[in-house]
Amino acid sequence: MQEIGFVFIGKDKRVFRPLRELLPEVSWKWFSDISFRMQEHRFWPIYFIDINTVEAKKSFQLEDGQIVFLISQESDLKSVSEFPANFLGVLTRPIKKSQVLSLIKKAKELFDIYTDILHMTREISLEREILARKNALLTFLNRILTRANECLDLEKIFQIAREELENILLTQGVGGVFWWEEEGDEVQLFIPEGSKKSILAWQEFLLTTASRLKATEVKEFQLNLIKLKDCKDFQQENVILVPLKSRNKTYGCMIVLSPKSGQLSKDQIQVLHSACNHLGLAMRNALRFEEVKVRADHDGLTGLFNRRHFDDVLRKEIKRHQRSGKKMALLLLDIDFFKKINDKYGHLAGDMVLKCIARLVQDAVRETDVVARYGGEEFVVLLPETDEERAWVLAQRIRKKIEDSYFHLKGKQIKVTVSIGITSLTPGPLTSADKIILEADKALYLAKNSGRNMVCTSSEILYQELPN
Repeated sequence: MQEIGFVFIGKDKRVFRPLRELLPEVSWKWFSDISFRMQEHRFWPIYFIDINTVEAKKSFQLEDGQIVFLISQESDLKSVSEFPANFLGVLTRPIKKSQVLSLIKKAKELFDIYTDILHMTREISLEREILARKNALLTFLNRILTRANECLDLEKIFQIAREELENILLTQGVGGVFWWEEEGDEVQLFIPEGSKKSILAWQEFLLTTASRLKATEVKEFQLNLIKLKDCKDFQQENVILVPLKSRNKTYGCMIVLSPKSGQLSKDQIQVLHSACNHLGLAMRNALRFEEVKVRADHDGLTGLFNRRHFDDVLRKEIKRHQRSGKKMALLLLDIDFFKKINDKYGHLAGDMVLKCIARLVQDAVRETDVVARYGGEEFVVLLPETDEERAWVLAQRIRKKIEDSYFHLKGKQIKVTVSIGITSLTPGPLTSADKIILEADKALYLAKNSGRNMVCTSSEILYQELPN
């Protein structure tokens, strides 16, 4: 009988050394590129592909086994135009042992499924009807695994769960609750949209279930409403509860609503539990992906967008305003004498000031505006469809709010002022993001040189440069 083995694909064999140290001791092979032709092998392969070094990224088609991509960052996946049907997961460098164990567990479960199919086909003459039913169930599992693993959108995964579970039992709704650590107090609830009464019933049941499974009281929760088709109101007598485990630790549970909850066959129960656990892992991966994405786009101290993300948004907004012919404005804000705050009160005080100002600016703008920490003590605000006059009014309001505020740390009151530069324009075909930032920076420089704690615009600079 075949056993699981590993195939490493990438130009540099040394890249896989840290991974091999985390894997079980089994047969393995290495090839420099995806175009290899492997002779008959005696193991079920798990392909670990270094996505940054292989050629032919559009054709990761390998007939048997499962495929794992090795990446350095999430953006590496953009080079993959189509994920193969036997895609198992992603490992991000530096590779963690927990990631590897989770993928190996999933691979072994798939391997066991295919092994069961092999065994059952040998007995087909005696158990034709039973095998046909189990084969259909296994096909269902493979399909649900493939669909869930191809997606990192939580709402989409719940939609997949709603659609696919309908194939094994009458389903009226799905929901779930997840947490990262058994000792943590916070959980995330995922509840189908519906009546207020139904949402509250879902919420109460999930919180009670989470407290029971965690054996600790849930003190905080985040409610996420998901759009699902044809969901019925919550009724506890229709609940099928499936705890979700990874490495023998419970990390959540899925709830399936079905009027047939008390009439399931043994096969249905087994398949339901297996499907829900795989769906749960896909959901957990999606949650991790969202967490990584947020960290990649946001400043760790203030929680605002970081410069990289802001630059991307600015370029997109320039193109949009070029098409619409409308004005856009940009504020560049700098904390006056920030170094003196750090020198006098310490860096903890400086960090506190940055976080408080970030919150004040964020609270002052519209939902459509984009606020980011641009570097050090500088903040930037993008104001879509805004002229200079309206931008100036907003900037003055922000400046005055900060001037009138006291920032407290360990019994000390700290006063802070800011200088703000504004530029507003209708982007032309050749307008670049750098040009807009430069104009705002010039206005900020004027505000700094004119005494600080003030707002200046790029039009004031133009006015000063005009001949008498």
